[in-house]
Amino acid sequence: MKRTLILALLLVGLIACSSSGPGSPDPPPPPPSRPFLLGSSQWPPSFDASQINRMFTLKRAHMDLAVFHQVAGVPWPRVDAGQPLPNRVLAEWRSVRSQADPGQRFYLALTPLNDARSGLADLATEQTDHAPLPPEWAALPLNHPRVKAAYLAYCRIAIQEFKPDFLAIGIECNMLASLNPTGWAQFLDLNHAVYAQLKQEHPNLLIFVTIQYEYLQGYLTESQGKQALQQQAVQEVMASSDLLALSLYPYGPWVAPQVPASYLDGLWPLSAATGRPVAIAETGFPSKPFTAYGFTFQGSPALQDHYVALLLGQAQTHRMAFLVNWVAVDYDKLSEQLPPDLQELLRVWQYDGLWDSSDSPKAALTTWDAALAKPYKP
Repeated sequence: MKRTLILALLLVGLIACSSSGPGSPDPPPPPPSRPFLLGSSQWPPSFDASQINRMFTLKRAHMDLAVFHQVAGVPWPRVDAGQPLPNRVLAEWRSVRSQADPGQRFYLALTPLNDARSGLADLATEQTDHAPLPPEWAALPLNHPRVKAAYLAYCRIAIQEFKPDFLAIGIECNMLASLNPTGWAQFLDLNHAVYAQLKQEHPNLLIFVTIQYEYLQGYLTESQGKQALQQQAVQEVMASSDLLALSLYPYGPWVAPQVPASYLDGLWPLSAATGRPVAIAETGFPSKPFTAYGFTFQGSPALQDHYVALLLGQAQTHRMAFLVNWVAVDYDKLSEQLPPDLQELLRVWQYDGLWDSSDSPKAALTTWDAALAKPYKP
């Protein structure tokens, strides 16, 4: 009995000495974590169903944020009348939602604006995503009571279908401020009304709009010389937005091929002034050069990797909410089957994937995966 007690006391002493005695090694530091999620959109690499399924498989293995990014119109008259969405639209939504891993968070991006971000979104029907608006709808201002009610109903249906963790209710909306100042004032009213009602119904859901950063900075033709207008517009819309979420594509004549570390310097004062955390709602950089609209855009695997590394570092330093590389797999196979005018437009983003069109990983994916390996701690 005494020997057992002495041995027990000696063991306690040894444990105490090994854990806290002088000269003992410090406990290992906790593993580094990241405050942001990583994802990409549902944009398909081709019309081949098997390759689309492979893309989703890759995304489940290399991302912890699933994304549905609206690239279609809104079925305005149907939701206005309280009718179900077109079967085609619901089938697409449910297909994308079913491809997400149960462990992934979900980011849903919707918008009441058209692709040009200049007015009301096109009409979605059973046949197409971009039918012309009926004359009565084309004549309505963005803040008309019917538009407000229909868009709110549309968002409610989408929330029910997707059950998102993050919800954008406007995409690249600040472009409207430069393109259609009258429409911008209407949009602010629309956005505030829909945001306020959805926040009342879903207080824990992060609801926001996305901002096109190159427009904000005055880099693109339509916003050149309008930086003050853009800054004001963004501050106005942030009153009804939980995040300062960016659309960001830093390749073009306004920036050298290698994106400088200072590229986002104009963002942080705006984040501080509005009190809104930053997220990257969509971005990308090409892994090969291409020509579109008479301009040659530079790109390479090394330049793309540099950009991804730079952005991941900024996301860590500034504790961003999430980062979405908009294209997962290059879609040049899809572009080849489209009309020439669409080919030129879509060429601008077709090499922004983390995999090429043969599903081979690019250098940037290794950098991406190194960040993904860190445990997510918001």
